[in-house]
Amino acid sequence: MRREASLIFILVIGSLSLLYRFRGIPWLSNNLSWIAALLLFYIPIIHNRFRRLSLHFFESNLRHLTASLKIFFFTSLLIFPLFLIGNHLYQTVIWGHSFNPSLPERLSSLLLLQVALIALPEEVFFRGWLQPLIRKHLPPFKTIALTSFIFAFSHSVIAMQWWHFAIFFPGCVFGWLKEKTGTVTASVLFHTVSNLLVAWISSAYR
Repeated sequence: MRREASLIFILVIGSLSLLYRFRGIPWLSNNLSWIAALLLFYIPIIHNRFRRLSLHFFESNLRHLTASLKIFFFTSLLIFPLFLIGNHLYQTVIWGHSFNPSLPERLSSLLLLQVALIALPEEVFFRGWLQPLIRKHLPPFKTIALTSFIFAFSHSVIAMQWWHFAIFFPGCVFGWLKEKTGTVTASVLFHTVSNLLVAWISSAYR
């Protein structure tokens, strides 16, 4: 099973990296986000069904969903204000940027993009599918750390950016939410809000 999961992971991330290299092709450029989302979302589900794995991506009842939403809410309440304060000091004191509170353009489209094409498929693949497989062999802390490292490293395999190392840290929060709730709903929501905040920051500080 470990070899099979490793092969699936390599094929998915390798395919995404190859597709990104050919993004200059007009059709591929227009549909790359959808293709990536479909691979990340459906490959784990197909593997889960084929192997009859006991992986739970989403809540099965309202009580569980309510508990997951509460954990997401209180985690957000703890982390996001500290992040925004720290970022404000970083932007204004270190870089000398001014703060202009403006929302990103086409916010509704951005929200849909973040949920459907980024947060949901990435969380299903990395936290919903990969993390439980690693968890069978490692304790929670090491599982979350390793999954987060793989998550950050995969971004660089697909498209190298110097700041990708920083993805490790929110990845740990995503992993903890998955470990705490047993599903990916809370991590999808936290992932979405994190990306939206980064988009807002890029437009609010100049």
